Amino acid sequence: MKVLHLSERVAPFGSLDARARAVAELAPAQQGVEEEVLVVGLAPVSKVEDLSSPQQFARRLEPLSVPGEAGTFEAHVLESTLVGTGIRLYLLVLPPGHPTTDFATAALTLARSLPQCPGLLHLHGETGMDPDSAREELEGVSLVQSVYGHGGSELLAKGVQDADEVVVPCGDLAAPADPGGDPARSSPVAEALAAHTHPRVVTHGIDLVRWDPSRDSALPGPFDTESLEGKVACKRALQERAGLAPRADAPILALWSNGGETGGLELVTGCLREILALDLQVVVLPGEEVAEADLEPMEGERVWRVPPGDDRGLRLALAGSDLVLLPDGEAPLGQRALIATRYGVVPVARHVGAHRDRLVEYDGLSNTGGAFLFDDPLEPELLAALGRARRLYADQTAWAAMLCANGAVDMGWARAAAQLHEIYNKAAAK
Repeated sequence: MKVLHLSERVAPFGSLDARARAVAELAPAQQGVEEEVLVVGLAPVSKVEDLSSPQQFARRLEPLSVPGEAGTFEAHVLESTLVGTGIRLYLLVLPPGHPTTDFATAALTLARSLPQCPGLLHLHGETGMDPDSAREELEGVSLVQSVYGHGGSELLAKGVQDADEVVVPCGDLAAPADPGGDPARSSPVAEALAAHTHPRVVTHGIDLVRWDPSRDSALPGPFDTESLEGKVACKRALQERAGLAPRADAPILALWSNGGETGGLELVTGCLREILALDLQVVVLPGEEVAEADLEPMEGERVWRVPPGDDRGLRLALAGSDLVLLPDGEAPLGQRALIATRYGVVPVARHVGAHRDRLVEYDGLSNTGGAFLFDDPLEPELLAALGRARRLYADQTAWAAMLCANGAVDMGWARAAAQLHEIYNKAAAK
């Protein structure tokens, strides 16, 4: 089947957020599973010349004449391939001020111009696409709508109602709405999800080539979870760079929050001194919405922050840390937990979103599970989870066994690609 992924955001063009990366990582995993896979995204600029690296695109196609909401306009099209793959990427450059619906119309115009129209459109979040328009413009096309949160527009809610199949990245989004719970669950999208007979849960993976401590050039010593000598060297290097005491017996805790209203930073800063009292060394990793004001309560404490934009520093901090604290109140994708696990870091996480689907609490009696979880955003629960992790760290034999078991967990995209193949076939059969 010829599949076209449509997303406003596609990494690395204009966005490096988790959803934009997910679209760019999923499509290559579908090579060999689907007949052909294409990706269409929206350029973050209104002029081709304003792109930071236009040379990444193999060619500039003929402009499209698009019937927009306010009249016909010209959309420029850049064609390339996703890095390291044969997946064709089309980036649409729209004039300033055009609504999202014009992006969808331009994408349909592009799809009609291809030698062979796609048989399936996979819509990622808000794309401005009206299902009726898509079916009218592309005869026989099947529609799959991915939803990444309970918020969104009436048009996205219509997409949930009218798509052939609906995909969510975690079970929380597929669960029935709780009228007395989160106000976001009373949104049109949440109501559409609750009314849907069976949203399909497809948990996300990570790019195993991009996140590979055995080949990461930013690290002083390569390692994997079966051979941890290199991780010891990474911990020493991190302590030296961060100005932390060179102690092997003190776990390094990496705080990794997205920031914003649901980031959980207020919870952490409220009990920071109690966290440090557990004899933990703390480093803070950059988050997409973390503001300086969020971190002000940490000033003067024994905490080191990875500078924003320092990718090598981020990788060293991951490789040198023993624990990662993931306090976000929403974690629909859960990729940070997987990246940390890949680097031999044990998650201490809020039990929400994809964490609920992918992480299992450690059980010392059965030696199962590889994380320490807390349900409610309360300081005692967070500190209790950290305390459990700190006690296990003192038993390095049990700790190493847990890291080895964590390393055997499937963290790539192959499973998601196989699940989506089945979903696409069901959508096409309707």
